[in-house]
Amino acid sequence: MSFPLKPPPRVRISFPEAMSKIVEILAEGKTMSVATLSRITGIDRRTVSKVLETLNEIQKSLRDKELLLGKVGNTYAVQLIQRTAEIKKRISETSSKVSKRIRRR
Repeated sequence: MSFPLKPPPRVRISFPEAMSKIVEILAEGKTMSVATLSRITGIDRRTVSKVLETLNEIQKSLRDKELLLGKVGNTYAVQLIQRTAEIKKRISETSSKVSKRIRRR
């Protein structure tokens, strides 16, 4: 009696490491499914989904706000400010151009 071979167990990695790997793959500009990203990176499908949801939330947040980071003496100062209407418009226009390009592929 033979048993089907199981795929090797996936190695656990930290969330920041998973995010870095996924962003690196997505930077190539190809459209792919969560399952494909999971296969390519070796990261569990649920973790890939969580990373993508987190990236999407960050993107939404930074569309309306801008994160400023500066050094004051030996201390870093961080401020999240509302973007101006002009910047929001530019981001929106760029986003729609990218979406159109993706749809053409």
